[in-house]
Amino acid sequence: KLTDNEQGILITLTQGEYLERYAIVFQESSSLGVNENIVNNNIDIYLDNKANEVVIKNYANLDIKKLGLYNILGQAIKTWNNLGEELEHRMETKIPAGIYIVRVTLEEGQIVKKIRVD
Repeated sequence: KLTDNEQGILITLTQGEYLERYAIVFQESSSLGVNENIVNNNIDIYLDNKANEVVIKNYANLDIKKLGLYNILGQAIKTWNNLGEELEHRMETKIPAGIYIVRVTLEEGQIVKKIRVD
């Protein structure tokens, strides 16, 4: 584990190939910071293409601190703050067709979802 030492790890090796000595391992982890099962059952995010609105269904009345809409490059398109605990939120978007990222910030963590605008 490379993060155990703040100064890094000193490795002294002679010249040559070391094909089986070291490995970089990637482990899947939840980057959302919340229990995904709870979130998946209690928050639904989608785009109403006919009304040009991002719709958040908040089945557990979780406190939504912030909602961010980003383009595929990660640039912020629009943000809404302190939405509260209502069952449904509808935010007007009026954005061109494409793929967008919606980030919902809760007290428990964040939810990130991709949406498609037709």
